[in-house]
Amino acid sequence: MRRGDRLHHRAGLRRREPCTEDGCDAGTGCTSAPAACDDGDACTEDGCDPATGCTTTPLPCDDGDACTVDGCDPQSGCTTAPVTCDDGDACTDDGCVGCRVRPLW
Repeated sequence: MRRGDRLHHRAGLRRREPCTEDGCDAGTGCTSAPAACDDGDACTEDGCDPATGCTTTPLPCDDGDACTVDGCDPQSGCTTAPVTCDDGDACTDDGCVGCRVRPLW
């Protein structure tokens, strides 16, 4: 039995589910607050499953645009950057429709 579980047991509290933080206040009695499930990663969606506790799910950062490279920065979240389609040939018109290159003549 973990220390927190022993304290709850002595105070007559039972852990109802992993999505709450239960405690005891000397003045007001039993307390309950939502579990802190934020992992601090902007690339995950945080939640709580009553059966298993805190959960994290990767964010879907695909913007559906074949002309961008999608990614995720843990500090700021989803990112996109343009795909570089320049083939280095001045005689072609480079553009992004799946990085298609057309001759200029």
